[in-house]
Amino acid sequence: MKSTSESQGAGSDAPESVRGLLKHSWIYSLAPLFQRLLAIVLIRLYTQRLSLGEFGVLEIVDLLILIVPQLVGINLLSGLTRFYFEHQDPQRRAQVVSSATIALAVASFAVAGLALAARAPLVDLLFSLPAGESAPDGLLDALGLAILIVPFSICTASGLRYLQILKLSRASTTVQLVKTLVEAALKLWMLFGLEWGVSGFLLSVLIGEVLTSLGFALWMARTLRTGFEWSVFRPLFAFSLPLLPLGLAQLGLHQFGRQVLEHFGPQQLVDGPGAKLGVTLAREWVGVFGLGYKIAFLIHTAVLTSFMQIWQPHVFSLPREQRARELVRLGNWAFAALCAIYIPAALFSRQAVDLLAGSPEFREAWRVTPIIVVAYLCYGSYALSQVALLAEKRNWSLLAVNVAALALGVTLGVTLVPRWSEHGYTAAALATLGCFAPLALGAELLARGAKSPSRSFGRALALVAIVAATTGAALAVDAWRDPLEDGALATVLGAKSALALLSYGALWRIGLDADGRAGLARLAREALARVGLRTGSR
Repeated sequence: MKSTSESQGAGSDAPESVRGLLKHSWIYSLAPLFQRLLAIVLIRLYTQRLSLGEFGVLEIVDLLILIVPQLVGINLLSGLTRFYFEHQDPQRRAQVVSSATIALAVASFAVAGLALAARAPLVDLLFSLPAGESAPDGLLDALGLAILIVPFSICTASGLRYLQILKLSRASTTVQLVKTLVEAALKLWMLFGLEWGVSGFLLSVLIGEVLTSLGFALWMARTLRTGFEWSVFRPLFAFSLPLLPLGLAQLGLHQFGRQVLEHFGPQQLVDGPGAKLGVTLAREWVGVFGLGYKIAFLIHTAVLTSFMQIWQPHVFSLPREQRARELVRLGNWAFAALCAIYIPAALFSRQAVDLLAGSPEFREAWRVTPIIVVAYLCYGSYALSQVALLAEKRNWSLLAVNVAALALGVTLGVTLVPRWSEHGYTAAALATLGCFAPLALGAELLARGAKSPSRSFGRALALVAIVAATTGAALAVDAWRDPLEDGALATVLGAKSALALLSYGALWRIGLDADGRAGLARLAREALARVGLRTGSR
């Protein structure tokens, strides 16, 4: 017999809550979707202008752009969202925002200054250099630009978080769209017009972050009209304290594959455009892995990140007794929707790679993308459980499960990558999946222990099994026939289309219960009716 919470997984009142979430999620998703679509279009241009080794350098430099914010406490923004809704007084709410923003800005500029002074040791840490050789000037310049990007990107993130809290989804979307267009135009000019390579790519990002963060600084100063308040910041900081190492652990989960390839892959130097950067075969593996990973990650961020921007404030704003029902009721819908979106991403990933690879050397990324798609489906499952645990203030439990998953992933990577004489990037992808899946399982078990489950457990496992089986079949088809061979594309697409129909049939029957199917059908009918009314009114 179903529990009450499971029977409400997508019950009769679900459409109202779903409709409200979808409205803001859709608006929030416009900017990420545009950013990801533009990034997908530009990947082909970037891979034409940048060599495989230079692309690998960018992938590793990205780690620094991501790790420094974690060191200075970017996860204070989660505390900002949590504590903003604990106050009813507008002045205290303003102090929560201003205190968190000022603390992050001061810490980020201080750490960036120290990192600039220690560029040479950082290069040695991030890159595997031949014994006795100093860091090439190109790597030092790239690292310096990456460091400068960090404090401005943190200030931008704080401004965007404030817009999300205020549910100013249209303003948030507009800011991100304009920033994306400016950066894209600068990248194309600096890569193709000035031919500045990796440095031009990073300088374009820096200019975009500087302009956006300065605009947010002026707006927030005029809107908040308050400064740093220790009495407000102290509980926020205490709540966020375990989130600081949590952020580092999560960053490690997303990035360890690149570092394992860089340091444990083949270290012989290669000739070509990346020679001035000291490119090795291992770094070319990083380039292949990075492209395959990026395609999957673009889909993940466009879908899940947009949803989480409204889901987390929505959950935190609910009374505790209502929160548990809402988590399960909408969690079932959310995870089924994720699976529906990730199935075609896994099935047609080789076609995506073939389309986006600007040169043939990047095509091997097809071995990476579908595995990472399944890994990020598992991470999407984890994200739902994470919100439930944050709402219950089980931060230290979250840290423990993330650290354990990271340790498992690194162990798998260090074990597998050196054993693969070819296609070592596939080993790194398998190691990523090998730690994301236990991460999702562990977090949901913790949420259930805290009496805050995020969805039906058995149904979630069945959904993951459907996507995993679909991905395995797609990889078998891709290994059987190269779709770019004469006459092969139609056969490959036909086989994958048949797999898609089977997968969606299983998703409909297993992923949703009867109430869920009825609720989804009702939403579809209402949407079609609105479209018909608008068409008729014209």
